[in-house]
Amino acid sequence: MPQKKQLPKREHILDTAIKMFLKQGVSKTSIEQIASAAKVSKITLYNHFDNKESLFIAGLEEVNKRVVSKIPDIDHMSGSPEERLRKFSQRIVRILVQPDTVALFRVIISEAEHHPQVPINFLQYVKIPIMQSLTKLLSEFTFDETVVKKADIAAEIFFGILKERVLWPLLLKLKVHFSESELESIADESVSGLMHWVRN
Repeated sequence: MPQKKQLPKREHILDTAIKMFLKQGVSKTSIEQIASAAKVSKITLYNHFDNKESLFIAGLEEVNKRVVSKIPDIDHMSGSPEERLRKFSQRIVRILVQPDTVALFRVIISEAEHHPQVPINFLQYVKIPIMQSLTKLLSEFTFDETVVKKADIAAEIFFGILKERVLWPLLLKLKVHFSESELESIADESVSGLMHWVRN
């Protein structure tokens, strides 16, 4: 059986910290716990990160990048704008229900007040790139000239539907699991709702 590849020390510490921050929150995670779980000394940890704050911010940036890496590239999808939007929606709902995604949003909400960099990082690495990509796709819809001008609002409406139907129930623990048929239905409804809005 092949040996598991060892991560470089900094990456290993960061990966360990990310798992702990997402699982138990920042305030309940100490440097000592991270060092112990990563099987490194505190000195080694401090050689790579100045303090828990810098480790947390680095970890958050990494998680944001991982979430974005799962998002499909609309520009390289085939089909009409509406077909591409449907494919995009199907992928997004599956990303939103991932435990790490839900945990990330919980951490962002809980830590934004104490760590101003948290929402800034989320906007920089996740929301703005996604919204720009989606706005560009929606601007390709050719119902009339008004739609193009409102593409950014249409993108907000689209994600608003998905957040209401998927993310908030998970964040508030009103729902713990979505079946495949539920996810497909929500994805289709988000596109249908958006199409109704842009046509009226």
